Amino acid sequence: EILRRTEIRGVPVNEIERQKLKGELENEILVEDNVLQTTVPQELKNISPKRKLEGGGFDYGYKRTPKDVVAIEAAYQATREKMLAGGKDPAKIMSFEAYLAKKTDYIRQTFDGEERWCKIVPFKASKDQLVRYMKYKGYEIPVNVKTKKQTTGKKELIEVYEKTLDPVLRSTIKIRSLGKMCSNDIPNWVPSNCDSDGNGTVHTTFKFDPPSWQLNSSNPNVQNARKHEPNAIDREMALGLRFRKIVKAPPGRCIAEFDKKSFHVTMMGYQARDPLYIKWSRVDMHTLLTSYIVNEPIPLYGEPDLDKIKWVKKHYKVVRDTQGKPLVLGNQLGLGPARLYEANKTYVDEHGKRQIGIESKKRAIWLQGLIAELFPVTAEYKKKIVEQAH
Repeated sequence: EILRRTEIRGVPVNEIERQKLKGELENEILVEDNVLQTTVPQELKNISPKRKLEGGGFDYGYKRTPKDVVAIEAAYQATREKMLAGGKDPAKIMSFEAYLAKKTDYIRQTFDGEERWCKIVPFKASKDQLVRYMKYKGYEIPVNVKTKKQTTGKKELIEVYEKTLDPVLRSTIKIRSLGKMCSNDIPNWVPSNCDSDGNGTVHTTFKFDPPSWQLNSSNPNVQNARKHEPNAIDREMALGLRFRKIVKAPPGRCIAEFDKKSFHVTMMGYQARDPLYIKWSRVDMHTLLTSYIVNEPIPLYGEPDLDKIKWVKKHYKVVRDTQGKPLVLGNQLGLGPARLYEANKTYVDEHGKRQIGIESKKRAIWLQGLIAELFPVTAEYKKKIVEQAH
């Protein structure tokens, strides 16, 4: 009943701010795409037309002058004759090649010793084109952890960019982030019943799909409005902060955002019937594990030592965030050591620099052994659940 009333009330969104952000993003995409096209070497761009030959290889371009070019040339010559007849200096008249470049994408290019008409297709940063570019530059092509196939996913692309500072990869990452917000976030948050100041509401639908007893929502997903920026490039564009400006309470109202504390960790302890796990899920499981990782152990039993918890949290924040926290969250998800390592082997610090996190699979195995040793009841429960499923 509470959720139903929440759906009806809606989340306040200002349509004027939404449209303004949409326009800004579309303009930034155009600007960044122009940077991309001028940065990518011409020889790496696709050519049109491109025909596959029966014996292998490709045939490019037109032998005959395209009709578009013929018509443009006729118009150019007619205009040129008029200008000459009017006493225009021939040296000051634009050349046909320059005029053609303004009117069309056609150019003359040599293939197998023969000049032909063709078009240079703009670089679209598809997987094939990016792999071709990275090979051209001599970069190591990223590989997907699960499929072991080459990938140009955003996370992997960012890691290559951080090593190379390549402007093509930078533009590609920016265009992808801007494009996703333009095609996904902005269209999904269209408010209804807007007043003259643009104040309206979006109405989500709450569901109970997740098996962990959490809620989810759709059309739009109001529980995951963009906020945190995972890398330096996205932080520079501040897309999360900019998007959240469209969620705007009308005069006399405010917006509250809240979350359940340690939901996954507590649920794990509940399902395993492990009072010790539940206890530390309510105190600070991440800091507890960190204390054992750095050999400053906090006692498991008795009243929690709050002073030591505070001290460990302050002095070992990086270890807590990059090893302790991923270890605990991965414990609920059943991550193996390989996956735990691959997902957390590096992290981006507060200065935007990538640093070493969990340095090896061996380290991941040790970490998972540590949490199993500290909480044997939960560790045994995990094994039984896998056996039961099997």
